[in-house]
Amino acid sequence: MKMKLLMLVMCIAFAHANGLAQNAKTVETKHFDRRSMAKPTSLTAEQIKERREGQAKLQTEVMKKDLGLTDAQYKKVYQINLEQAAKNEDAIKNKKTWTAQERKALADRHEVKLREILSADQYSHLTAKKAEMQKAGSMHGPVQTDKK
Repeated sequence: MKMKLLMLVMCIAFAHANGLAQNAKTVETKHFDRRSMAKPTSLTAEQIKERREGQAKLQTEVMKKDLGLTDAQYKKVYQINLEQAAKNEDAIKNKKTWTAQERKALADRHEVKLREILSADQYSHLTAKKAEMQKAGSMHGPVQTDKK
């Protein structure tokens, strides 16, 4: 009887451990790998253009929501973001590695163009948002602590 009970406990423990290992593998395969974005050679010119436009639209939509952009501002900001996405895409395509100074200069030019379009309140809100994201350690958005 003790032997059967011991075998049953060992089987349950093994099955449970095996299930945990499979869950860990599933999580690993779903992990987003930024390096996969840096392979434009497998994309057609149309796919690269769509990706570039999608990135610019997404970024502009977030800015519209956060800053309350007018329709005229939206169009101008979209063009600026599209130019930025094109520069980033070209750098990836040409396997260019940006130095810290080059990245800063590119970001500074982007900021100057945005400052020309945004109102003083919108621009200060944008810089506050960026500071918040940098403090949280992410330029992809503030860390969400409360779940809805």
